[in-house]
Amino acid sequence: MECLACNYQGEFLSSLYPSAGRTNVLHFEVINVCPKCGMGSVQTSLTQDDLDQFYSSGGYWSDAFSSAGLLTHQMVQAKVRLEKVEPYLNSRRSIRVLDIGAGNAFIADHLRKFFPTQKLAYYFIEPDKNLAESNLRKKLDFEIQSMRNASEFGEKFDVVFLNHVIEHVFDPIGLLKTISKSLGPSGIIYVELPNRDDQFKTDVFPHTLFFTKDAFERMSAKAEVNVLSIEIFGSEGRPGRFNFRNRFWGRIFHHSVKHGCSCLSEFSNRRIYSYKKNPNGIWLRAVIQNPRSLS
Repeated sequence: MECLACNYQGEFLSSLYPSAGRTNVLHFEVINVCPKCGMGSVQTSLTQDDLDQFYSSGGYWSDAFSSAGLLTHQMVQAKVRLEKVEPYLNSRRSIRVLDIGAGNAFIADHLRKFFPTQKLAYYFIEPDKNLAESNLRKKLDFEIQSMRNASEFGEKFDVVFLNHVIEHVFDPIGLLKTISKSLGPSGIIYVELPNRDDQFKTDVFPHTLFFTKDAFERMSAKAEVNVLSIEIFGSEGRPGRFNFRNRFWGRIFHHSVKHGCSCLSEFSNRRIYSYKKNPNGIWLRAVIQNPRSLS
């Protein structure tokens, strides 16, 4: 066995795959963990085609996107992501966006707020057909187009969003290489993923990979992309993080969502998850660039 990120060869650590909540229809049972860089990978004989078929079936997405509270949480996350890429893009006259694994395309909903004067174009890849059709019906003042897969990357993009996608694949290096070729001059990729969530979640299904900051940096080097920034962030993903403070803001959040108080629900969500740099946080985020795309 060889580590995907650091090429370590030797004895790996093993842990049980946490899947207490959702039905583990892919039968993931064991995670192999590299003792050198800390990266984990699921032990399975499935292929990427098997995973693609699972996601396109719609069963996973119908469960994941059913809660009003979760939809509000995803909306706030979209705003935070745009806050992070804005400094890299705000001097451009036009911005072409590709959103991979777009879900409900909340990025598109808030693009104009962050880039009020630029000419915008939004492209997305979403395997669930119902969500994709819903996204195409959005009434916005810029172009929205759906793409089926990476083979359609004929366009050159200013920013590609890869939010909570890379932990769902078997070949993240190949994915980053493919996406980096789609960047226009000085284009960037914003990547967001869990920070070894198997260590604190009771259900990580259907994640296939479990990254540390070190593992992601090593993998990026193998994908021949430059890491412009990388950090661990968010609330602490360890036992005890649901303290009195978070329980208080959690109640505020759920009541505000229930009664349609959008400003209060966003404020309380930010208080709960604290989308700021935190060495013990639950997520990783990085801005990367293909050195060959530099103008």
